[in-house]
Amino acid sequence: MRKALEDGLQRISQAQLAARDTSAWQRVIAGMRAYIVEDGATYRLARDKAMADNLKFLLTTQYKDAKVIVWAANAHIMKRTDQI
Repeated sequence: MRKALEDGLQRISQAQLAARDTSAWQRVIAGMRAYIVEDGATYRLARDKAMADNLKFLLTTQYKDAKVIVWAANAHIMKRTDQI
């Protein structure tokens, strides 16, 4: 199932690049890819990176000159988790 989903997402990504699509859908696809990794640790890192990329896009593109409030679960934004 993962392989079929990854192949489909890859095709969509390639079509977006070919069409020079600059919409938010590229980040949606990246977020979906984060869900299809094999193990839990890799999943968490991939999902956190996808969320960070989404936030970066919102801050630098969609809401560039706006005040943005970020609401996130502590596990996604805390530092030095190895020291807990």
